[in-house]
Amino acid sequence: MLHWSSFRNCRNDVISAIRQSKNDYYDGISKKLKSGKPSTKDWWSTLKYIISDNENKTIPPLQHDGLIFDDDTEKANILNNFFRDQTLLADPPEPLPTATPYDVTNTLESITLNEIEIQNILSSLPLGKASGPDDINNRILKELNVELAIPLRDLFNQSIDSGHFPDSWKDAHVCPIHKAGTRLFPRTIVLYLYLTLSAKFLRELSSNTCTIILEIIIY
Repeated sequence: MLHWSSFRNCRNDVISAIRQSKNDYYDGISKKLKSGKPSTKDWWSTLKYIISDNENKTIPPLQHDGLIFDDDTEKANILNNFFRDQTLLADPPEPLPTATPYDVTNTLESITLNEIEIQNILSSLPLGKASGPDDINNRILKELNVELAIPLRDLFNQSIDSGHFPDSWKDAHVCPIHKAGTRLFPRTIVLYLYLTLSAKFLRELSSNTCTIILEIIIY
């Protein structure tokens, strides 16, 4: 009986804490909407979250080859094939344009990232964004930008130096979003990719570094 009584008291405390947390959360949203400080985009996205039916998250039926498909696997395959076909080259391929010869005296031998670059990106991460397959929230990364800068620097430089991009970094959450027109056709849907932390950072860091170096080489 003693253990049951303790469990019941703990359970009631947890339920009360959850209820209070929910009330505080919605009170905060209400104050945010009434304050006039959020941007128009933030105001409408917050309001939409409150009034929308959050349970209805499935893709509507899709039409393909004159047939209607409502099975989730079939719809995923239709979307996959549609977006795959957008990347296929013409057969035979179109001839490439003639490149103008350009004398280059500087060369890009390697890319080395530093902790300042990584810390700058970590500290400027937007909050409220969905995480990727690694389930690492931007708030955690932003709060720990100093502590994570050096370990991430070593990790990313090792990946670049070895020329190895781990398979787990290639995973992503693919989210189909309807953009315009009827919802029946795949062409009215765009895909949003939520990448892992490593893939997202390495792409941005490498892109920034290459842009700076190429500007030095060319100009």
